[in-house]
Amino acid sequence: MIEEYEKNRLVFRRQYIIAPYPIECPFLHHAHKLSGNGFLYTHLDLKVTKVLSGRKQVILLGDIFDHDHTEYKNDDILGDIAQHDFPEVLAYASRYSGRFVIIYLDPATFTIFTDATASRKVYYCYEESKFWCGSQPHLIAKILGYDRTKNPSMVRFYNSEDFVRLCYSNVGDTTPYDAIKQLIPNHYLSVNQGKPIRFWPDKQIQIQPLEDVAEKCATILKGTMEAITARYEVMLPVTAGYDSRMLMAATRTHHEHIFYYLNQERHLTERHNDIRIPRKIFATLNMDFHVLKLEPKIDKDFEKIYLFNNPTANKEYLPHIFTYYKWYSHKVNLPGNFAAATWGINRLKEEKISAENLAYLYRLSSYDYALDYNRKWLDECSEPCFENNVNPITLYYWEERIANWGTQIQLDKDIAQEDINPLNSRLIIEQFLSVKREYHNAPDHILHKRIIERLWPQLNNFPYNPGCQRTFLTAMKKAGLLNLVLKIRYKHMR
Repeated sequence: MIEEYEKNRLVFRRQYIIAPYPIECPFLHHAHKLSGNGFLYTHLDLKVTKVLSGRKQVILLGDIFDHDHTEYKNDDILGDIAQHDFPEVLAYASRYSGRFVIIYLDPATFTIFTDATASRKVYYCYEESKFWCGSQPHLIAKILGYDRTKNPSMVRFYNSEDFVRLCYSNVGDTTPYDAIKQLIPNHYLSVNQGKPIRFWPDKQIQIQPLEDVAEKCATILKGTMEAITARYEVMLPVTAGYDSRMLMAATRTHHEHIFYYLNQERHLTERHNDIRIPRKIFATLNMDFHVLKLEPKIDKDFEKIYLFNNPTANKEYLPHIFTYYKWYSHKVNLPGNFAAATWGINRLKEEKISAENLAYLYRLSSYDYALDYNRKWLDECSEPCFENNVNPITLYYWEERIANWGTQIQLDKDIAQEDINPLNSRLIIEQFLSVKREYHNAPDHILHKRIIERLWPQLNNFPYNPGCQRTFLTAMKKAGLLNLVLKIRYKHMR
């Protein structure tokens, strides 16, 4: 059984709300007055850092890390950021990693922006011309008494297997509540203008030599890992894949401070590659690797609060989240979802990018509201993508899929444990986008291997994601047939 105070502490844990006037906050909180522009309520377990500079107020919710100055704390970094005026702040903050929201206020400006992938969320609405903002759409809806959407297309999506397949996440900037929107990556919210404003891409992405990019990325990742582990006890999941091994490679100089692990899902036997290969790696290195058994029985109070916090949360992940809560809540988890993935690029020519084809890639073609969102998104981003050499398919994956599917589990996990993605940095995403596509495409992932070679070369001696699919893709690529296979699979989009 969970004690009464602890149950209260789990309600909307690590969440926040911005209100235009004082409210009865529905969670344990600290209250902050915002320079004449409302009231900020933050959960007791959400880290808050504030800097006052003249008539300027800058507030950080969450954590931010500097790969060059690994000893810097949140207040050091925020102090540096606060020296700049908006919009210079946006460019300056892009070099940092972390999971955060920054609120910037001065007499003429009230703006809010997120980390690179919006992993710490900003949802907002205007109720009778009054601005409301929070980390959960359900939290805002609860306070304002909003009912869920009646839009037939949206209702059908939220009751579909597609919603389940996409990890119970939203589409684009939409939510189950018509009036509440999400601030998606690469935009800041101008509260005074009442709308999000795109600020990236803001410069040409120039193709750079592979080895130069690998060196820069290795430096950034190593420094980021050192900065995170200097503040927190951390746990790092390691599979047979590329992203997790790249993150592991970045911990070589301080590996003794890392808890390396993998959750043993129901389908994962000891012979599964995601267990077998990491076990071999860690045994060879004479290091500990933990295969975690998920809690078989979930506390009923915990489950009730979990679904109260988010009525559309994924129950499939409850055993994982309760396990983190029960045994590892004191550690920070380091997942590795990456916004610079090039999934879809080889499947669709740029001149054939359309709302319909983007929806097809993610199996959302039957939902009119998703198509409407895609059209609006393409209208807004086509020109800056063309001017700055950014492929819209990659940007769509970053802003639409990673900002929803890719970060939903972090939002639901806030009840149990903090997640910080070391790859969540616009600087490192830009670096990945500045090499030729073939260097970070499947099945070879050449850039990943080059980065690992610089950080912990021995890790490249072990296989990556072996299996029939990889063997097939490798054989097709060597035979020069991979593009033909993809053309046949996606022929209707060409």
